Amino acid sequence: MAEAAVCLPDREKGVDAVTNRAIVFPLLAFSFAGALVLSLSVGPLPVTVGQIFRILSGGGADGGAGETAMRVVLTLRLPRALLGALVG
Repeated sequence: MAEAAVCLPDREKGVDAVTNRAIVFPLLAFSFAGALVLSLSVGPLPVTVGQIFRILSGGGADGGAGETAMRVVLTLRLPRALLGALVG
């Protein structure tokens, strides 16, 4: 005699979907943030992650090299990264 297939009630399927979303969404958000920071830091002029956070928080520049990094990030890399994020 063949056994009947086990069917889960819709309620239990919904709980699994919510659990999966609760795991996947933060992973995607952290991946996006990491890709954005990587996009801002990589280029001919090396910019550290600390400098990026200082520039984006309005902390100012540290001397001539910091001023150059600030200009590069705010005028070149940040618009390019945001446009890339919007386009997908």
